[in-house]
Amino acid sequence: MQAGIIGYGRFGKLFVKIFSKYFQFYVYDSAFKIDERKKLTLLKNFSQCKYIFFAVPISQLKNSAKFLSSFINPNCLIADLCSVKKYPIKILKEIFPKNEILGLHPLFGPESVKVRNNRSVQSLKGHQIVIVRENSNSKKVQRLKRIFLKENLKILDMTAEEHDKQMAWTLCLTQFIGRGLGGLSLPRNKIGTKGYFDLLDIVDRANADTLQLFEDMNKYNRFSKKMRLKVIEELTELNLS
Repeated sequence: MQAGIIGYGRFGKLFVKIFSKYFQFYVYDSAFKIDERKKLTLLKNFSQCKYIFFAVPISQLKNSAKFLSSFINPNCLIADLCSVKKYPIKILKEIFPKNEILGLHPLFGPESVKVRNNRSVQSLKGHQIVIVRENSNSKKVQRLKRIFLKENLKILDMTAEEHDKQMAWTLCLTQFIGRGLGGLSLPRNKIGTKGYFDLLDIVDRANADTLQLFEDMNKYNRFSKKMRLKVIEELTELNLS
C-alpha cells in the first residue's frame, strides 16, 4: 500500500521506520538537495498514494500543503502528525476540500522510542496515539486503526478542541518546564532523589527537540498561553523573597 510522508526530520524518519512494514513510503522534504527534474518525478509518485502524512513543523504546514496540492488525488486520505490539532485540520480542509482529512498525534518520538541497531523499533506498548476524525469512519481510517493496534498503541478518539486543551497541560507544560530549566545548567549530581533525576530527564527530552517545535506548539495551541501564565503566577506566589 502506497503512502507519502512530507517532512523527513527526526520524527518523520521514526514514523517511516515503524510503519514501513505496512506502507511503501514515498518521502519528500524541502531540505532534499535534488534537481528540479528529480523533484518533479518524486512528487508525481504522491498522486498514487492512498495516504499522505504531514510530518512538518506546524508553522510550515500551510506552505507545504499548498506546494503538494497539485500532486494529490481526491481519493487520498490526508493526515497531519502535529502536536496541535485544531489549526492543522482547518488548514488541510481549506487546501484539500475534496479529500478525507484526519488528525493524528502520535504521543511518542525519538526520545521515548528505542531503536535497535538503528533499524528495528522496540514495542510501542504503553504509548498512545490520538485520532481526530470528525465523524469519519471510512475504511481507510479503520485500516489505520488496525495498524496502530497491531503496533500495541493505545488509541484515543477525541475532538480537536479537547486534544488541544489537554495538550496545553501535558505536552506544552512539560516542554515549558523543561525548556525553562534547561537554561539553568542543572547539576548532574551523583546523589539525589528519584524525583530530581526524573526532572533531569524531562529537561533532556524537552531540549532534545527543536526550539521551533516548542514555539509552534505554543503559538498554534490557543490554550497554551493561559497555562503558561497560570504556572508563572503560581511560581511567583510560591517564591519566598
